[in-house]
Amino acid sequence: MKSRKITAWNRWVGCLLGLGLLWPIAGQAQHQLILGPQSHQTLESGTHAGFQTFYQQRGRTECTEKHETTVVFNAGLRPVKSVPLSISLALPVSYIWDAAQNFHDTIPDNPERSKTGVDDAILALNYRFDFESLQQKWGATGNYALVTAGLELPTGNLDHAPYDGPLDYIFGTQLGLEWRMLSANLYGFYRLTTDSDDGAVSDNVLAGVRFGYTPWENLGSQRSISIHVGFGYEQNLDDDFIEGFDSPEAGWSMMVHPMIVAGLDANLRLTLMGSIPVAKSFEHDNMVDRFRVNLGLLYLFGS
Repeated sequence: MKSRKITAWNRWVGCLLGLGLLWPIAGQAQHQLILGPQSHQTLESGTHAGFQTFYQQRGRTECTEKHETTVVFNAGLRPVKSVPLSISLALPVSYIWDAAQNFHDTIPDNPERSKTGVDDAILALNYRFDFESLQQKWGATGNYALVTAGLELPTGNLDHAPYDGPLDYIFGTQLGLEWRMLSANLYGFYRLTTDSDDGAVSDNVLAGVRFGYTPWENLGSQRSISIHVGFGYEQNLDDDFIEGFDSPEAGWSMMVHPMIVAGLDANLRLTLMGSIPVAKSFEHDNMVDRFRVNLGLLYLFGS
């Protein structure tokens, strides 16, 4: 029988592959980062604080190559311990640059080749439903369902003036299963966008599955190593029903997400994840992901 702390650690890992959506070129990375394969760790863990760093490269050729580095600061609070409702906040900061500078130097009215700024914050409510019969039968707390509803607040300055952008909405659900050293997670998210001043409107969809295996854990030190692989579908919807406008961000991709999670002690979690597209189709070359890399550190209070 596992100790309660180790079982609780598996509960955090049980959601691990649910990150994914943040879009308008800078925004695209963040949503995929905040609501994708690793999001369960921040969305499901109640009271927590931490950060995630992401590096993303997009573009099919050197003429369209874009790079983006994002740091997402995460925090969550479960106000009433007996009620499985938590509030979570994600604040991304990004640096975006154009690697094809020589090519763009020949283009009149060349836009900025790099920019740094704060992306829109995401504030969400998360409610967890425990499958108590499975938890008792399998001796693991990672059997649950989670629903999320949130707002993307126009607090950033990368794509609009601070507090002057659209208010967008985020809805999601996750299902976790855990048995002994094995775990699995299903997740799905939808980002509903509203009109912006430049007319660039594109809803976002993310869905996927993750499988995890914990080959080593030390009950005394509360240290663990878990290996995960996830498969995800990401899409920027083409909102051509809005007065005939086709979103320049429209497209889809199928991703593979290998990931390693290390439990450094009873409270501290370190994650390393990659995202590799195996199939994709986008309207514009600079929206095509070549790869993404994520490193995260999370502290769980009271685990």
